[in-house]
Amino acid sequence: MVDTINFDQNPKSYSEFDFAPLAKLGEQLKAQRDKEQLMSLAALAPAASAPGAAPSVFDTGSGVSYSRKGGGDYGGAISNIESGGRYDLLGPVTKTGDRAYGKYQVMGNNIPVWSQAALGRQLTPQQFLADRDAQDAIFKHRFGQYVGKYGPGGAARAWFAGEGGMNNPAARDQLGTTVAGYERKFLGGL
Repeated sequence: MVDTINFDQNPKSYSEFDFAPLAKLGEQLKAQRDKEQLMSLAALAPAASAPGAAPSVFDTGSGVSYSRKGGGDYGGAISNIESGGRYDLLGPVTKTGDRAYGKYQVMGNNIPVWSQAALGRQLTPQQFLADRDAQDAIFKHRFGQYVGKYGPGGAARAWFAGEGGMNNPAARDQLGTTVAGYERKFLGGL
């Protein structure tokens, strides 16, 4: 027979339990899952180069390629979360006075720098909003860089919270979405 623990009489509480080993294990499992996702997506690339095959892989400009279909539609997963696929969507104004623009909800302050890096020219938020091809190119370029550095799940966290906030899973935006919750939605959308 197993003895039951009566927590009212046990002086040790949950707050004294060391969760650090469990947290480390969770991080290791997540890193392994991200690596496996990248490897499975990379395996799709040779199929696209078969004679007569329709291209199904696009280059992000960062050396990272990923499939548009079958588990690697990063743009579709992000845009479904952010805008429902609407290129004309404006996000709410933030506390800093900035707002997000377009299909992938790029913050206005990022548009000039990101467009320069991706397109070789700076766009204003209004120009960005009016140019679907530019929105797609800028997303592919920046998100591709994030995938190369952090894997798919980490890229989603960086997209949502920026590289400075991506490792704070409980941080919330003004709509109440957490960094961890955003990553889960993204991975579920793949």
